[in-house]
Amino acid sequence: ITYPHYSSPYYSLRYRVSYNDGASWTFGTIASPSEPIGLMNDITGRNGDGFGVVYQNEGGSAEGFYRHRTYHYTPWTTPVSFADNVTRYNVKPSIERIANGVYGIVYVNYPNEYAYFDRSDWISGVDEETTEDNIVRLKGNTPNPFRNNTIISYYLPNRMRTSLKIYDVTGKLIKTLTNGERGPGMHSITWYGRTDNGSLASAGVYFYRLVAGDVTESGKMLLIK
Repeated sequence: ITYPHYSSPYYSLRYRVSYNDGASWTFGTIASPSEPIGLMNDITGRNGDGFGVVYQNEGGSAEGFYRHRTYHYTPWTTPVSFADNVTRYNVKPSIERIANGVYGIVYVNYPNEYAYFDRSDWISGVDEETTEDNIVRLKGNTPNPFRNNTIISYYLPNRMRTSLKIYDVTGKLIKTLTNGERGPGMHSITWYGRTDNGSLASAGVYFYRLVAGDVTESGKMLLIK
C-alpha cells in the first residue's frame, strides 16, 4: 500500500509491504518532503516482479512521476516524469502491470482534461497515446534534460498550418523550428540548442509552443551544459 504521510509543513509518500501474508509489515519512504507530494498516488505489483507506483507533485505544476522497485528490499528507481502534459490535480493517476517489468499508466491532463495512456517502457512519452485520434497532440521532447539536442514530437489528425517555436523564460522567441503546412500523422523535429541567428543557446529552462489550427499546446525542457 502507499499513503501520504504528513509532517508539518510537508507530505511525504510512504509505503507498507508485507512478505508473510500480513503477519508483519515494514514501511519506507518513496518520495521525501523535499519533493512536494500531493495526495494522489497508486501502486500495483506482482510477486517476483516488483512494484510500480505513480504519484504527482502538489500545486500548480502537478507533475506526475513513476518509480519501480523490484521484489524484496531493493531501492526504488529514480523518479521519472510520465506525463508530457500537466496532470490534472486531484484526479488520481492509475497504474497496472501489463507485462514482465512493464506498467501501464493512465492520467488526465490539465486544462484540456483528456485521458492519456503511457507505459513505463516508453517513459519518454514519445509513444504516448490519447483516447482520441482526432485531436492535435504535443508528445513532448526526449531526452529531457538534454545537452546537445532534443527531439520534439507531435501528432496532427489532418493537414493544417503548424508552427513550433521555442522561447526562453522571459518569453523571448529563440528559435522557429517549423512554420507552414504539415500533413497528418506523427512529426518529429530536432532542436540542436541553437538560436535563429545560429548561436548556441545558454543553459537553462526553455518552453516550446505548438500552434496547429486553433489548438495551442506547450511544453518545458531543460538545456544543460
